[in-house]
This record gives sequence, C-alpha cells and structure tokens, in this order.
Amino acid sequence: MNAPLATTQEVQAFQAFQAVQDVRDRLADLCAELVVAGRSVRPEESFTVSAPGMPTLTWSCADAGPGDADRALDAAWSRYPGWAATPVSERAALVRRWAARIEDDTDRYATVIAVEAGKSLPEARRETLFTVATLRALADTAEDMLTGAGPGARRDRMVTVRQRPLGPVLAITPWNFPLSLAARKTASALLTGCPVILKPSERTPASALLMGRDLVAGGAPEGSVSVLPTTRSADLTGALTDDPRLRKVSFTGSTEVGRAVLRATARNILRVSLELGGNAPFVVCPEHDAEKAASGALAAKLANNGQACTAANRLIVPEDARRVRTLLAERFEELRIGWSLDPAASPVGPVISAEAAARVEALVSDALARGAQVVRARAEPPEYGHYVLPALVLGVEPHWPIARQEVFGPVLPVLTYRDLDEAVRIADGTEYGLAAYVYGTAPAEVARVADGLDTGLVAVNHPSVSHPAAPFGGVKHSGYGRENAAEGLSEYMSATSTIGNLE
Repeated sequence: MNAPLATTQEVQAFQAFQAVQDVRDRLADLCAELVVAGRSVRPEESFTVSAPGMPTLTWSCADAGPGDADRALDAAWSRYPGWAATPVSERAALVRRWAARIEDDTDRYATVIAVEAGKSLPEARRETLFTVATLRALADTAEDMLTGAGPGARRDRMVTVRQRPLGPVLAITPWNFPLSLAARKTASALLTGCPVILKPSERTPASALLMGRDLVAGGAPEGSVSVLPTTRSADLTGALTDDPRLRKVSFTGSTEVGRAVLRATARNILRVSLELGGNAPFVVCPEHDAEKAASGALAAKLANNGQACTAANRLIVPEDARRVRTLLAERFEELRIGWSLDPAASPVGPVISAEAAARVEALVSDALARGAQVVRARAEPPEYGHYVLPALVLGVEPHWPIARQEVFGPVLPVLTYRDLDEAVRIADGTEYGLAAYVYGTAPAEVARVADGLDTGLVAVNHPSVSHPAAPFGGVKHSGYGRENAAEGLSEYMSATSTIGNLE
C-alpha cells in the first residue's frame, strides 16, 4: 500500500501557510511606512517581523529612529494648542468615525491580529469588536465629562476649577492585545485634547499601523497622531522623554520595563500611568458550582493563549473541591492546539516566542521537580511555531516559582486552602495586584473574599475583568493610574484652580 503524500498535520500546515500568504503582501505594504504626524513616511531602516504560529512566515516593517520621534514631537507640540481648543464634540466625533471604520473592516483587523499575535480568528475578532465598543464608550464619557460645567469643571464664589489637557503624550503598548490597548490609549489622549505618539511592540506593528492610518483617514488633523514601531526603543523613547515638550507617558508592559520607564521620566517629572504585570488569583469559594467554576477558570486562563496580565495565574480551591480539579483535568487533556485562520476554530495557539515557551516550560519542570502532578493536553503540538502544551499543575505550594511568577502561557497552577482566611492570604500573597476572580454560590462568602482582595480589578462569577465602560488598572507592582472610563480620561488632564472673584 502506498504511503500518503502528506500527513493530516502537514496538509493543515500547508493550508494555513497558503491562507497567510494571501495576506502577507498586504502586511508588508501596511508595515512599509510609519505614520509620522499623520503622514506616511518610509525610513531608511527596517526590521523583520515573524508570525509566532509560523516563524518561517516573515515580512519587513519600517523601523523608526530618534529623528522620526523628534519630527513627531515637533508636530504634536505645534498641533497641541489647536487640538486642545477643539470642542470635545468634534474630538468625540472623530473617535466615533474611527470606531466605525474599524467595525466596517473587522475581518481585516482580525486577520492581521491573528497572523502577527498568534490568536485564533474568533479571538482576534472579539478583540476588534471590544475595541470598537471601548472607543464608543470613551467618546460618550468624554462628552459627558468635559462638556459645560460637568465633573471636569466646577465653580463657587471664589474658586473655579478647570481640567486642561496635559499636552503631547507617548503611549507604549505591548504585543498581547495589539489593537485594543493601542486604540484605548490613543483615543483617551485625543479625546482629552492631547496629541499622541504611539510606540507599539515591534512584535505586532501591523495592527497599530492599520488603526493609525484609519484614524488619519477618518479626519485626525496633521500632527495629532504618530505611530512609530521600532527596534531601537531606548533610543526613540529616550529622545522623547528627555524633551520637556512631552508631558505624559502611558505604558503597558512588564513590571521590569515599567521601572525603567519611571527612571526615564524622572528627569522631566512627567505624568506617568503604568499598567504592569499580574499574578491573578482565581478563588473558588467553599460553596460553589463545580461546573461553572471549572469553565470560568479555563476561560480566564486561556484568553490569548494565557498571555494576558489579567489571566488567571493561580487557581485557589478548597482542599475538598475534587470535582473542580477533576473537571479541569479532563478539559485540559481534551484541549485542541494549533494556529488557525479558520473562523470556526479556536484552538490554544502559540506563545509569542521561543524564549517565552522555554520560560513557561522551565516553570513547569521546576514544579515537577518539587513534587507537583502535571496534567497535559493529549494533542500533539504542531512542529512549527512556538507552542507550549496546556497544563494543569496540581499540588502547588504558594512559595514555588510557578505560583509567585507571572506564567504568561497556557499553564494553570492549583493551590488549596483550609478556610476563607487562608484563601485570601494566599490570593494576596504576591507583589502584584492587578486582577482577581471569585467564584461561589453563597453571596456572603463571595463578598468576604472579594472585599479582602488587594487588586484593582475583581471579577465575580465571570471570566473577564475587562469592560468597555470600566476603569482598568492595578495596585502594588501592577502599577498605578487607570485607563478607560472617566478615571482613565482624567490621567491625561490636570486641574487648574483660579481663586478669586472673576466678576
């Protein structure tokens, strides 16, 4: 009997490769030029971008340098007075037009995100539509907040308080949510009257460049927005933070890099917002629905293949909650693995790089060496791409590295507790404080845990802490400041008090 011409996996790999080839040329065209002060600019330098699900698929991207940053800031500073004086209704109308353009092109955005970030198409589509909802919510909030004598301005006989835009903003965004985070920062700056310079991750520049071009096409005035992907981050951001015309930095990324941002911004005492790492606990209360808890934990863990600062990082369950652990073990074993542009498929995809995969595997190996039990997905990972087999790690102790570090991959450590006081101690026993999850059926137990958690975000019987209209941010080493909603818009403004009788 003749051997098959190709295995099923090889056929699937070839089909995925063909699908990506259809968009490869468009990605290369999209990344060929920067957006500098609203204009397309082709620099002399470029760098190579690769798809994490298929590293042999590469394309070139324009590489911004300090000179591009200087030109962007020159234009932003010139535009600042006029943009700050533009009625908030016009700024909100711009953001709404931008949201409509993204919504009308959802499939294109989802494809770009799926290719460069390694997400499945359904998840990339959800990120795109969440971005649209966030932009619209921000536009509504800005109009409510900044029109007339609302919360942004107040007056009595002797004191008038006005909220003024800070000035040019540098927004630095990571690769894991390449559209939603970049759009949220950009919209917040523009809505409050601040020109913005966006430096996206060099791993995912296409999403940011696509949205920047749509913003310009929607009517963003020259000088109000620049998008500068670069491999020379320190040189580019240093040129901006050393210039006194820059007034704010909004950063999302690792805690380590956040510390470097603080050092770089200290010289000019810049306003800084930091959304950093997390080590989110997922606490299952003594009274619980095992099916709902297991489903919620799986969803909260595997969003973006486990690569989210809000991902459930530690499952904390009662010692006798065997049903939850059994259900999760079964589901981890059954998980599909792969990178797919099939709109109907949503497997666990790759992590962003070979280095990221090695780091996650090292944490699992360390836990095994300490006596943990590991339940792995039975599926074979593709031979191409940066994949980590999803794993449930049982018998973990709070002091182990896998429980103290942000895993950032499809691996879920499981810890147990004897009573609710111990559950809260374990949950709060980390330097991070971004997100947390609480599942339970007894309201008093749920409230007791939720009230005891030292985090900026808490989801109750729900697998996500993100909402288009809710402020977002953390405490402790997870950063400070807020994004989104009125609290997030306030981060781009300063209060000016006028004292005396103006009549």
